[in-house]
Amino acid sequence: MPKYTRIKKIIMRYLDEYGPSNTRKILEYVNEISSTGITSMAMVNVLSKHRNIEKSHSERVKGYTGSYEVCVWKIKSDS
Repeated sequence: MPKYTRIKKIIMRYLDEYGPSNTRKILEYVNEISSTGITSMAMVNVLSKHRNIEKSHSERVKGYTGSYEVCVWKIKSDS
């Protein structure tokens, strides 16, 4: 079984149910659902290389140490 197959299914289910979402929200959801979890670097790698997912845009998020940009991901449309 290829690496991260279950994680990819969880991500696709999340994006299908909730629509476009940023990397942090997807990461939190996957780590809640999955028993093994995934690191943020691996998550970005999975998202960027998945053939049915595309980067929509970036958004600024405020954190404890300041603000930073995260990518928003969505399921590719068939057009």
